[in-house]
Amino acid sequence: MFFSLGWVTALVAGIFSLHFVQKLCFPYFWKDVFYLVKVIRYGARLEIFKITSKVDTIIDRFVQQAERIPTKPFLIYEGITYTYQDINERSNKLANIFLEQGKLKKGDSVALLMNNEPDFICVWFGLIKLGCSVAFLNTNIKSRSLLHCFNCCGAKTLVVGADLLDSLEDILPGLQEDGISVWAMKNESSHTEAAVITHLQALKAAAGFWAYGGSEDDVIYIPLPLYHSAASLIGIGGTIEMGATCVLKKKFSASQFWNDCRKYDVTIFQYIGELCRYLCNQPKAEGEKEHKVHMAVGNGLRQDVWREFHRRFGEIRMCELYGSTEGNLCFMNHIGKIGAVGRSNFFYKVRERERETAESVLFETWALMLSPLHTVERERETAESVLSETWAQFKYKKKSCPTFLPS
Repeated sequence: MFFSLGWVTALVAGIFSLHFVQKLCFPYFWKDVFYLVKVIRYGARLEIFKITSKVDTIIDRFVQQAERIPTKPFLIYEGITYTYQDINERSNKLANIFLEQGKLKKGDSVALLMNNEPDFICVWFGLIKLGCSVAFLNTNIKSRSLLHCFNCCGAKTLVVGADLLDSLEDILPGLQEDGISVWAMKNESSHTEAAVITHLQALKAAAGFWAYGGSEDDVIYIPLPLYHSAASLIGIGGTIEMGATCVLKKKFSASQFWNDCRKYDVTIFQYIGELCRYLCNQPKAEGEKEHKVHMAVGNGLRQDVWREFHRRFGEIRMCELYGSTEGNLCFMNHIGKIGAVGRSNFFYKVRERERETAESVLFETWALMLSPLHTVERERETAESVLSETWAQFKYKKKSCPTFLPS
C-alpha cells in the first residue's frame, strides 16, 4: 500500500512538473496539437476526395451542399435571401446560356469584370461548370491598365456587369477588333500580374474559417470585393465549405457596418488592410458591443488598432493570416496573439536550402521557395522574378515581411 501510494504521488508530481515545463517553455503546445490535427484531417479528406472523385473543385463542394441543404440561405444581398438551390439553379441557367452561344469550350479562359452582386457568383460558378478558367478583373482599374490585365489572362471572352460598361469605353473597339466576345450582364435584382489558382488551392483556401473554428451556424459578412481572393476564395469558399450563410455587401461602408451586423445576426466578418481602423475612426456610439460577432478573419491589422478595436467593440477573436494569392503557403495566427501574424509551430521544422550558385543571392531580405510553379502563358515584362524549371524565388521587400513569434 505504501509503495502504491508513493508511486501515485510520484506520478502526480511528474505530471505536474511536465505540465509546468510545457506551460513555461511551450505555452501554445496544445493549441498547436489541436490545430495540427484539424489540418491533417482536412488534408486527409482532400486525399479521399481525390481518390473517390467525389469532390475535385469548390463547385463540386457547392453542388454537394446544395443537395444536402437546398433551402438553407446561402447568400443575403441587399435584404434579399438566396438559398443554395437558388444559386445552383441560376448558375446552371447561365452555364446553359454560355453553352448555347457556342463560343466557349472546356479549357477556355474567361475574364469577369463585375461588382459585388449575386450574379458575380452565379457567372463564376456557371463558367467553372463548363470547365472554363475564370479570371477576376479589378473593377477599380480603367483604360490601358484594364487592357493589360485582360491580356495577362489570355481570355477571348469578357463578361462585364451592366454597371461597368462605361469603364470599357476606351478599350472596347480594340477588344472587338481582336475578336474578343464581350457579354454584358443585366442586373436581375495600375498594372497587376495574373495569379494562377488551381482548384486544389481554392479548396484549401475554403478551409480557412473552418480551421479557425467556424461552423455551419455562422453568418459571414463579406464587405470586400469579390475579385480579391480574400472575399472569393476564403469568404465565399469558406461559406460553402461549412454550409454557412454569407451576407454580401456591394461596397464596404464604415457607417453601416455594425447596423448590418446586428440586422443580419452576423457572427464572423472579413477584413483586410485598414478596414478595422476605419471602424475605429467612426464616432463613438452607445451599444457598440451589442452584436453577435465573435470572430474576424483577415490581415494587415496594426497592434494599436487591434487593441482599440477590442476596447470599443468587445473581445472579438481576430484571426490574422499572411499570404499571397499566387503563393503556395499561408501563415495563420490561430492563437490570437496581438501583433503577430504567425510564429514557428512547435511541430514544424525549418529547413534551409543551400544556395548552389552565387546568382541566387540577389535579394535584399529573404526569398520564399515555391514549388511547383504555375505561370500564365505570356511574355515576362519584368526581371523581378528569377524562374527555373520547377522553382521560383520571389523577392519580398522589407516592409512587406510578416511579424513572427518564436516557438
